[in-house]
Amino acid sequence: MLLLPSASASTSTSTSTSTSTSTSTTTTITSTASRTTTTITSTASRTTATITSTASRTTTTTTISTITTTNSSYLTPSTALCNNTTVTSCTTTTSIVASCQSYEVSWNNRCYYLDGSGGNCTIGYSRATNAVLGCIATRFANKTYRSTISNNCCVWAADTYECYGLTSNCNAAGPFSAGPAWAGGGGCTNIQQRYSAQLTFCGSN
Repeated sequence: MLLLPSASASTSTSTSTSTSTSTSTTTTITSTASRTTTTITSTASRTTATITSTASRTTTTTTISTITTTNSSYLTPSTALCNNTTVTSCTTTTSIVASCQSYEVSWNNRCYYLDGSGGNCTIGYSRATNAVLGCIATRFANKTYRSTISNNCCVWAADTYECYGLTSNCNAAGPFSAGPAWAGGGGCTNIQQRYSAQLTFCGSN
């Protein structure tokens, strides 16, 4: 009996599965100091970076106020008789010097003039008080009328009564050799002269 070698079958199967998952990382950084937001997204095959920056803005407004204190008694018209008028100290309340015309007197940042205008003042001016005139009367020496020679020497001011009068150059062309005087001009006190070219005392508003 012939014995033949036996047949042997061998089968080998190998299966290998590899799975790899990349990790996505998101980092958000917020800085409140400058309001900057940074977002970074990273994957294995793609990187996206988004940066949003808002610059802070500061607006500073500075207001400088200059307050000039003025004694209101100088500017408030009085209805009292000249002899009953309260004497006011002639205090310079501001160092600011107004830019005035050659015929004007500058005092406390205002301009004053005399004119034969019958109680009227030019635009931007109004009749000033006897209190102010009393403080600056002597400064009108070497000044002149604004435009018109007066026809009455008593000074028409903002007050009810006239207390000052022009003695030198009374109703005559200037320049004045002296300023108005208390009860000057032939007795200008406690009167109300209203001539067409009445000597008028005006000050800037």
